[in-house]
Amino acid sequence: MCKPAKPVGEPTPSTKGSESSGAPLRIKRFRPRPSIRRPAGQYESSDDENTPTIASLSAENARLRELLWELNENIATKLIKVRDMVNDVNSLHFKLDQILEKVARAAGVVDAMAEPL
Repeated sequence: MCKPAKPVGEPTPSTKGSESSGAPLRIKRFRPRPSIRRPAGQYESSDDENTPTIASLSAENARLRELLWELNENIATKLIKVRDMVNDVNSLHFKLDQILEKVARAAGVVDAMAEPL
C-alpha cells in the first residue's frame, strides 16, 4: 500500500508559525559561564623564597598556640593576685572600722559612727 501524498497547498507545521506571525524567530541566548581561569594581574605568584611553606606555617601555628597558653596562664595568675588584693583591702577596711569604733566609744561619740561620711 502506498501512502497518500500531502497536498501541495497546505503549509507544514514548521512553516506555518513563521508565515503567520511576520516577526523574526527569537533565539534564546544564555549568559556565558564565567571562565575558570583567574583574572590577569591577580594572584601573581612570586619565585622568591619569601612565600611561606606548610611546614613553616605549622611551626608558626605551634609557636602561637604555646604563646597563647602562656598568656592565658599569666592572666589566671594575675586574676588570682587581684582577688587576693581585694580580699586584703576588705580585711583592712573591716579592721579600720573596728579601730574607729573603739576610738568613738572611748571619745563618747558612738552616734557619729552611724552617720555616713
